[in-house]
Amino acid sequence: MKKSSVILLLLIYLGVYGSQLALWDTDKALPVKVFPYEIQLYPVADQEALRHGIPITSPSDLQRISEDYFS
Repeated sequence: MKKSSVILLLLIYLGVYGSQLALWDTDKALPVKVFPYEIQLYPVADQEALRHGIPITSPSDLQRISEDYFS
């Protein structure tokens, strides 16, 4: 009998709400948390990435994103 693999997807990502950074859960219509950081303060490439959503799939992703966007 073949073992099946289970793929777990963390459905949380950093994105934009209005013009501010926000933490989203794909199952929710509104963000989980809105942060007081305007995306216009970030470089254009970061703004585009945020508009598309930056997935958080591991604790290391969360650490890296926190350092990149909140420090």
